[in-house]
Amino acid sequence: MQLKKMKPAMGAPCEAMLRVLVIVDEQNTIHGIGSDVSSTLESLAVEPYYANSLISAIRQFEAQVFDCLVLDATLQPETVLSLMPALRLYSSLPMIVIRQEAHTISRDQWFHAGAWEVLDRSILQTIGLLQVLQCATRVHQAERQTRLVKQRLKHNDRLLTSQFQAIEQQKQCIHQLNVQLAEAKQLKQQFLSIISHELRTPMNAIIGFSQVLLRQRTSVLNKHQMNLVERILSNAKHLMNLIEEMLEFSVIEAGNLRLQPCCIDLGHLIQSLVQELRTTTDQQQLRLTVQLSLKNPCVIVDPSYLQRTLSKLINNAIKFTSTGSVTIKAYELEDDRVAILVQDTGIGIHSAEIEHIFEPFRQADQSNTREYHGMGLGLSVTAALVKQMQGNISVCSKVGEGSEFRVELPRQLKKTESDFQPVSVR
Repeated sequence: MQLKKMKPAMGAPCEAMLRVLVIVDEQNTIHGIGSDVSSTLESLAVEPYYANSLISAIRQFEAQVFDCLVLDATLQPETVLSLMPALRLYSSLPMIVIRQEAHTISRDQWFHAGAWEVLDRSILQTIGLLQVLQCATRVHQAERQTRLVKQRLKHNDRLLTSQFQAIEQQKQCIHQLNVQLAEAKQLKQQFLSIISHELRTPMNAIIGFSQVLLRQRTSVLNKHQMNLVERILSNAKHLMNLIEEMLEFSVIEAGNLRLQPCCIDLGHLIQSLVQELRTTTDQQQLRLTVQLSLKNPCVIVDPSYLQRTLSKLINNAIKFTSTGSVTIKAYELEDDRVAILVQDTGIGIHSAEIEHIFEPFRQADQSNTREYHGMGLGLSVTAALVKQMQGNISVCSKVGEGSEFRVELPRQLKKTESDFQPVSVR
């Protein structure tokens, strides 16, 4: 029997029709029994194709795309039944079996062999065959979509698993790096602390012996030698200040700052600092003024922290001001807070540098030929001290006009157990 395609029913567009492969055995064709199935299909909105063997069916599968299979088992059902497992290997399409009503092969056997539906030939003209074919096709398409979705989900699951494993590896790497960074940070803190202590001892000796030489009433040193000793003393004090900054920085890095608050007179503290620095400003011919507007000068803070904070800010202002003035202001704010301003008419700070000004080892001029020397730790230490005192620090500046550092502090620190444990920072 030659493979053939039957013409679809008139009036139905081909693109809207179901493509059905009808498998008719050779005996049905010889006896003309298959014509009943053909005539029924031709009356429906389907596009039937025919095959009379497994080989011809496979060829049809390779040439066309079908929506479902119709198996005519009216004459030789055993042959069709044995053919169904082989068909299932080549196609997952739903199989509709048309059989003789009275036969030894039960419906359960057909379903077990892979049939989607079993129809009796005697009622073939009266049932909704088209609806059965359409329903079978929809179910098959839904199942196919389900399989595709499952495949995508499985693929996505493998992809997510792979990504999760990659993330876990990255987390482990980050953890290892964090451990290494913590160890490096601890080593750095230990180094800074050790080197600071080791340098302080000989530096104290240099400062002490220099002062002894300068205080001799009957000096054996001539004027030139006295100048040399004064230079030794001045540079030794400068180095000692750098060492102190390094030590303070190591303490801050280790998180060992602790508060010891008490009630102090803020105005008196500022005036004392100004008097200590008056000689320096007089030598540089700078005006050093104080403006206090405090109805209640009493504040409860750590006096050591506050003194070091203001001393660093005032010394910084003097350092970067060659002509003009340095002004310290203090006044009260709302919410029981006080503000301290240190203003200068110095070189100022570029706007691009202001956001980095409180970072450690940061200076406006980072070159080796810079005019103003130092390690760039003063302001970072100052900011840490202010933060520890529950305050905040800010700066506004204009190049060539000067800078203003503003410190705001609560009048009374909020007491917490972790803050007020006394720990030496020296």
